[in-house]
Amino acid sequence: MRPNPRTGIVLLAATLFVAHRAPAQSEQPDPPADPLLVEAAKLLAAVGYTVPEHMRSESRSDRLVLADLDAQQDLLLPEFAFDLQHALFAGLGLPAGSDAAALRKQAVAAMARGLGAYYDPLRKTFVLLHNASRETNEALAGGLLPLVTHELVHAHQDAREGGLARFFGAAGRTLDSAEACRCVIEGEAEIAAVAALRGETAIEQLGDMKMANDLDSLYAGELTGLIYGAGRRLAAARYRAGGLAAVRELWTRPPLSTEQALHPAKYGRDTATAVRVPDVEGLTAARATTVGELLTFSLLRQLRVGRLDASVAATGWDGDRLVAFDRGERTDVALVWRSVWDRDEDAADFAARLGACGDGEVVRDRRVVDWISTDDEALRPRVAAACAADRPQPEAVAEDASSTAEAEAALRQEMGQDTVDGGFWRHSALGLDVPVPEGWQLREVGGVKLLLDPQSVQQGVALNVNVTTAPRGDLADLDAAIAANRQQMTQMKLSIDSLARTERGGVEVLAGEYHGRIGKMQPLHFLFLVYFREDEQVIVTGTSTERHWPENEAPLRALMAGVRVKAP
Repeated sequence: MRPNPRTGIVLLAATLFVAHRAPAQSEQPDPPADPLLVEAAKLLAAVGYTVPEHMRSESRSDRLVLADLDAQQDLLLPEFAFDLQHALFAGLGLPAGSDAAALRKQAVAAMARGLGAYYDPLRKTFVLLHNASRETNEALAGGLLPLVTHELVHAHQDAREGGLARFFGAAGRTLDSAEACRCVIEGEAEIAAVAALRGETAIEQLGDMKMANDLDSLYAGELTGLIYGAGRRLAAARYRAGGLAAVRELWTRPPLSTEQALHPAKYGRDTATAVRVPDVEGLTAARATTVGELLTFSLLRQLRVGRLDASVAATGWDGDRLVAFDRGERTDVALVWRSVWDRDEDAADFAARLGACGDGEVVRDRRVVDWISTDDEALRPRVAAACAADRPQPEAVAEDASSTAEAEAALRQEMGQDTVDGGFWRHSALGLDVPVPEGWQLREVGGVKLLLDPQSVQQGVALNVNVTTAPRGDLADLDAAIAANRQQMTQMKLSIDSLARTERGGVEVLAGEYHGRIGKMQPLHFLFLVYFREDEQVIVTGTSTERHWPENEAPLRALMAGVRVKAP
């Protein structure tokens, strides 16, 4: 999903489909997309991204798309990736299917979620899908050009020496390095597409792109959203350091870990500790990998740790090793996940979060945490004794500890500024209070916070309110915002009920109402408020299904009328 960061108000509709699932793909062919590919290729060439002439384009059915994505797993991921993840998930008590093959099928299906187009590096082919996700993306962006441009950057990357296969690398590849590489290719594609479509000056206006991160998380899943978000931040940081040339250098100097990808300040500085898991007599260390900070965060989220707590707990990661042990013909009889942390408090936080989950045993020794899982209880003491006898403490690095403290403080500042207190959902950093009606709940959906009426979930889209931010960009005032949103709503064929300037708490705001269908989604009805706070747009959006608007109108209007905005 490639949202438009400039107009960015209507786009919030996409983050509010709480219970929606896209309809099945249609097999009806669309008109040839070649002119669109030609236009995207010309725009990319102007900013130094040449699309190979030999690249093919085609359409694919659901079944063939899943086959493509399944084949790509062997390019993207290390050997035994799903075997190790299945064993880890099972040990943590997480749903993993019957075996590694079932988990792989589940992962491929998740990748297909929200997919509108993709570049297939195995067949050197651009694929445009004929499905609801593609049509929704087209409606949100006002056309397919942003989506196509992003995907053609991947075709350019694949045409570099060795291509994507060499970039991801077969030798020494781990789960962590694979995810770090995904951050690089998606981040570069984002930045290059913005430069091609809107010029390099637009890159400076991207900011943190919270709205884009929310869209990615809700459409494609929280892990994918995190990869795109980390890639955007890393590529934007490199751009600020040296323009598009510095972004392209990520191809030859990729982050050494997802830690470096997630925290651009650590890029090129905070090198992970090499971690070794000791041998266990009578067992064979058959498969091993590094999990990394990003997947550690994802595991904590699956274990139902809140987003802020999981982010802080995963930050401070300084290296890990996951090893599966076999005995004779029996595989995965024991699993050891050893991790090292920048500070004692980081290790203690992670150990506490992990200790409450699954059947694993957690042992912390200062900055080292061992998690031991086995389906043979007689083995547990032997594995634990081997780990205890060989648990060296790596030398602490003061600079790494300092950068981790700064990163955690920034996370708390960014993610901990909203609370429910005194009947309001308070956003202190934004000067915003949203009333919480009786019975409504604040929930995380795909990592995005929504205030919703749980009684309305059966409506298909829960009656809800969302708060997000987007870069102000070149919008000079609210009149410019009105014009931009009117243009975007017209492109999306949405009906505008009202769009006008007003005031809340001495702050000028844009208040509006619109309704209609986005792509093939069911018809929806929206109320929204927008105001500027420094270089950001703050957007409060209330959403109902059009079908249930008669019963939802009064409570949603009352809630939005009670929104309070405070001057800085």
